[in-house]
Amino acid sequence: MRKKCILPLLLTTILWAQGTWTWSGRVHPELKWYTLETTHFNIHYHQGIEELAKRGASIAEQVWPTLLKQMKLDTIPKIDLTFTAEDEIMNGYALWTNMSFIWVDQNDVAVWLEDEKWLYQVVAHELQHIFLFNTTKTWLPEPWSFLYSGMPGWFVEGAAEYYTEHWRPYRADLSHKWHILKNKTNEMDPHHDGYSKLLYLSDRFGDSTIVNLVHYRNKLKLFDFDKGFKKVTGISLKQFNEDWRRQMNTYYYGYRAQKETIEEVGKTATLPVKEAYSLVFTPDSFRIAFLGRDDKDQLDASLFVATQDTSRKKWEEKIKQLVQKIFKSKKDTTKKKAAKVKWEVKTLDYGQFHPVMSWSPNGNELVLSKYHFGKHQSMVWDLRVMDITKEKGRWLTHSQRATQPDWSPDGERIVFVAHANNVSNLYTIKPDGSSLQQLTEFTGDTQILTPRWSPDGSRIAFAKAGPDGNLDIYLLELESKALTRITSDPAVDYLPIWHPDGQALTFTSHRGSTPNLHTVNLKTGTIIQNTDVGEALWGVQWTPKDSTILARTLTDVDTVRLVKVDPKRTRTTRSLSLRETFTRWRTRGPELALTDVDPQREVPILANNPYRFTRHIKHVTSLIFPYLDGRGAFGTTVFMDAMGRHIFELGGGGAWAGDPNPWVIVSYVNAQHGPLWGINYFYNSRWNFRYYDQSTSGLYERLDGWQFYTSLPFNFGNTMVSNHMVQVALTFQNRLVTMPSDSIDEVTGKYIPRNPEDFLDLPVPEEGREGIFSLTYRWLSRRPHKQNLVLPHQGQGVLFRWNRVDKNLYGDFTYTKFTTDGFVNIPTGGPTALYLRLKTLSMYGDPPAQEYVGLSNDPNLYLPGGIMDEGVFGIQENYNPRGWEGVRLGDRLVFGTLEYRFPLMPKLPINVLGLTLGSLSGALLSDYGNAWSAGEPAGQWVVTAGYELKLAVQVEKTPLLIFSLGKAQTWDEWQNNEDPTSYARLVLINPF
Repeated sequence: MRKKCILPLLLTTILWAQGTWTWSGRVHPELKWYTLETTHFNIHYHQGIEELAKRGASIAEQVWPTLLKQMKLDTIPKIDLTFTAEDEIMNGYALWTNMSFIWVDQNDVAVWLEDEKWLYQVVAHELQHIFLFNTTKTWLPEPWSFLYSGMPGWFVEGAAEYYTEHWRPYRADLSHKWHILKNKTNEMDPHHDGYSKLLYLSDRFGDSTIVNLVHYRNKLKLFDFDKGFKKVTGISLKQFNEDWRRQMNTYYYGYRAQKETIEEVGKTATLPVKEAYSLVFTPDSFRIAFLGRDDKDQLDASLFVATQDTSRKKWEEKIKQLVQKIFKSKKDTTKKKAAKVKWEVKTLDYGQFHPVMSWSPNGNELVLSKYHFGKHQSMVWDLRVMDITKEKGRWLTHSQRATQPDWSPDGERIVFVAHANNVSNLYTIKPDGSSLQQLTEFTGDTQILTPRWSPDGSRIAFAKAGPDGNLDIYLLELESKALTRITSDPAVDYLPIWHPDGQALTFTSHRGSTPNLHTVNLKTGTIIQNTDVGEALWGVQWTPKDSTILARTLTDVDTVRLVKVDPKRTRTTRSLSLRETFTRWRTRGPELALTDVDPQREVPILANNPYRFTRHIKHVTSLIFPYLDGRGAFGTTVFMDAMGRHIFELGGGGAWAGDPNPWVIVSYVNAQHGPLWGINYFYNSRWNFRYYDQSTSGLYERLDGWQFYTSLPFNFGNTMVSNHMVQVALTFQNRLVTMPSDSIDEVTGKYIPRNPEDFLDLPVPEEGREGIFSLTYRWLSRRPHKQNLVLPHQGQGVLFRWNRVDKNLYGDFTYTKFTTDGFVNIPTGGPTALYLRLKTLSMYGDPPAQEYVGLSNDPNLYLPGGIMDEGVFGIQENYNPRGWEGVRLGDRLVFGTLEYRFPLMPKLPINVLGLTLGSLSGALLSDYGNAWSAGEPAGQWVVTAGYELKLAVQVEKTPLLIFSLGKAQTWDEWQNNEDPTSYARLVLINPF
């Protein structure tokens, strides 16, 4: 009966917390917040971005009436928009609570917005989400109405793009090309396939079909997306998706058939890595730096540097022949095949990198931009210089929001782009970090990309988008500061590459809707189009020791990564000719389009005051569920302020079956003032569970009382994954013990509690009050990887926790408990890894008996993410070496494990009710441990060894539980050739 409480209690602790702080975990108490109020909006912003807040308010008010008409709504409640520039995050999102959170300061977005600006685009897009949510609301409370509807993510995102944007290469077109050529349209981002699906839906059935769909209600007056789709279109959603897939394939393969192939435009080559999205050769072609992945399951990027293996030839000969060997012709079969170029590839760094890199003239150092935690723990871009010979890096800028570096030809300076409040400018800095100088004084909404020094160092070519959003090539004369505009096409022009004589530039342009190479003569202004490939081609640099442009391609199945293009070459294609039936969807749009939006237009400002969260409280969600036995119900309700920085939760329910007491949980979280902190109150709603003394039921401890906590994350900035956390908690609780049981009463069906004399190896649990002061430090460094939950090959961490209880201050017990825990995963070649863990416990004083320290033979509850030994639901760990059945108690404990892990099968073809079996792996293992009392001699160490199979039970690709079957015994028993003990248990992959 008691186990029935697990599910409802879990549901009541769902924290519907939202807000910009949740993306980094940093609350930024240094920020002061204000509220700008207009007719239909509350704009919440912090100091330093007031002008952006006013422009955003103007945009919001201008698009409001059109968005309303598009959805055929009469009105909607006042909307709260939170603007922030605390982190460099190119995103925004909206909620059903008429709230949206937007990061307003961006630079690189200029390359994919074409002729529009970030603030306009993101405000309009997120507001359309809110209008859509209001259109699909029913009598069922949110988010349950939305969840019931089954509205797919592609429709939500596609509707926002359809009603507020227009088709662009970077917004959706390139993604379609890649996924279609890879035959992976089912894996597309909903922003991309959603856009084309809405365009296709409008073209095929009419613009009004979309609105009719979202206004559909079934007999229960609820929005059912699948049934509504069939009602308004006459076809099933499944059929529509198939029709859309065929339409996209027809269009893109038809388009591709009329374009140049990569092999036509120049000689091609590949890189010595599985996947790369950026690369650059040293000036002497001795090395290549590239960003990408050499492991398809790695979720971040690596910085690789490849050096040709010169062990068999002199390096002077290598410099002369390197590029010719890389780009050797594949068509000439009459000559003897040249020896394959061998590369020594090293990984120098990892994380999130900006794609633009630049070598020093001597090829010994590389400058690039890396994402990290900067000042105030903000997530920003900064320049970093990698010394290749020493394989070490140093930060060049600090919280400068710096990207796009390029080393000067004389090696004395580095030019880069930095921005603040949507205004970008060019700067230079010396390689040692000194002599920072601002070169330009742009104001207004200005973005800058890809600055490049001229060969003589007197000029800088770069791409600039002014307030009109048009990204074009400009030249800056460094001595006179004169600025010359080189291109003026409505499409994006960027990535200028200087010709060695300084008389021409080859650049990448989106003219024709696909990135291709163009060359401009700086004297005459004449522009020729060099390539017209169907996929994409981006210029990288002038090919070292050659007379060509080095470019990279879309990394689909039919192209290669590198191509050399003659800058005098002209395209060979004619104008595109496709039937309108297959192209019309590209130009579709809503009948009521957003037009004539001017961010500088003034709108009435009703108020502009310091932010007061009490004036902007929002109801987030509520739910009520009956108990399975029909004897009552439970529910929860959540409120928060408009910025998601004050969260209130109240949950409770009637008495559980077999328990005469109701239960209550009250929670408050503050993410605005100081470190994150909160207060919880529990009555019959906080439980600890562990298997105890071989009982059938296990030990349940009810912990009633108050809990005050705070947490402070910090990161020193070299890598995003090396994170530190300090947590402090003060808990006043009353322990109430539900005695373990071995049997069930046949009449009542309830567990029969054990008598004290029936306990076997462990002490009888005790009840009482406690006041616990807890201090925890945790460091965890683990790169994001798909295998982290089942078979990690990297990652390490340490944890220290000090708990102090004193009955002179509160309660019935006095004791101190000190815990250390640490682990490491070491790659051992190929897909195998070595896992090590060491944990220690020390107890001083007189704790409750169940807080014993020692080894037991009780099983464990382990989850893929680690041990849940804190929080609302604690699952205390039992320590039992596999293959050993003893019990050993004391007040000191050392426990650890060593495993050699290896994969066996990635997935088993078994699916039961949506649960799949997969990630079958094996391990050779050895557990070790000991427990003893201070001042007494420690007994013989318990050391076991064995082998096991691990099997994950998954939903889709996410493990829920991981089971193991194995055999193990002590080392002595192995040496005596005894039969090992078989076991089945839940698996601990990493402790945290």
